[in-house]
Amino acid sequence: MLAYTDCLVFDRGRVADGLFDALRRHLSDEEIVELTYIGSLYLQHAVMSRALRTEFDDRVEPVVEVVVEGSDHARDVGRDIALPPR
Repeated sequence: MLAYTDCLVFDRGRVADGLFDALRRHLSDEEIVELTYIGSLYLQHAVMSRALRTEFDDRVEPVVEVVVEGSDHARDVGRDIALPPR
């Protein structure tokens, strides 16, 4: 089930057929719908909380701009670590 939720978050909902077949051996169709809905809802909550700066922790923003040596612009670290589009 954790591999499935990882696919929801990190692979934007793309789930390999073998993984989905393995999930169906353990959960009913209704349970898969519930797992998908709840996992997606938590992801959306996290995205909205981050965007609106309503996270519940009192820590300094962990994302900082990094100036590229010899350049006058900041490097987009988020783009560097993002998954390639499929």
